[in-house]
Amino acid sequence: MKDLGMDVFPGNTPPDVTGTYFMIPNLMLRSNITGDVPSNTAFVTYNVTFSYFNEEDFSIRFVGLASGERDESESAVISGSGNNFTVYGRSTTTVGSNSVVLGVMYSGTIEDEKVKNLKRAIIVIDDSKGGPTLMKKGNSRVFHDGDKSS
Repeated sequence: MKDLGMDVFPGNTPPDVTGTYFMIPNLMLRSNITGDVPSNTAFVTYNVTFSYFNEEDFSIRFVGLASGERDESESAVISGSGNNFTVYGRSTTTVGSNSVVLGVMYSGTIEDEKVKNLKRAIIVIDDSKGGPTLMKKGNSRVFHDGDKSS
């Protein structure tokens, strides 16, 4: 994911990121998919809600929403230090009757109750129920918040 431009913040003192954040505009930064749309192509507005942050075991939950799409993980973890964070989780994304299992990452910097430079990375882990239109196993994309303030 780093090769596609994803920021990864290590550390065991992550900030509390509890809240809802919007990626407007939601732009694709990079992809490993041959023939994919160009960098900075706009996708539908995306929002993510982080909840149940546990400072002792670094667990956190997230729900990400976009038009017709939902990412949810009740067993994610968070790393980081200072105001910088990275959340790592696994999610099943369903669109209509098709679904794929994703590895999902979010990263950014908490500043004045907003996330600066919010990024979202996805990689398909299992596409066995993906159908013809969803991404295939191993496909990855990194998205970023175009106005850099969520």
